[in-house]
Amino acid sequence: MFFSTVFLFLASTLNRQLSKKEVVADCVVLYKYHQESHGRSEEINYVLVNIGGEEHKLSCRRDYEIGAKVGQKVIVNVYKSPLGFDFAEPAGHN
Repeated sequence: MFFSTVFLFLASTLNRQLSKKEVVADCVVLYKYHQESHGRSEEINYVLVNIGGEEHKLSCRRDYEIGAKVGQKVIVNVYKSPLGFDFAEPAGHN
């Protein structure tokens, strides 16, 4: 268990370091979702955005989900990875 956790952490970090960032403007928020944490379940926040004609679900912080309005245009950072694990996140999301 420990080794698989360390391996996944290192692989994720390597993927993030090797990825090239592309800033995509004019993405539209299609839907947003929030679920409170209860007991052992974690809080879930995401927004569904349209990027280049495709729908993508982006995990985000609660304050970002609160501020995003359905139909609003937002800026999204899309990362292209040479490892094949491309990902995206809202701009300013750390």
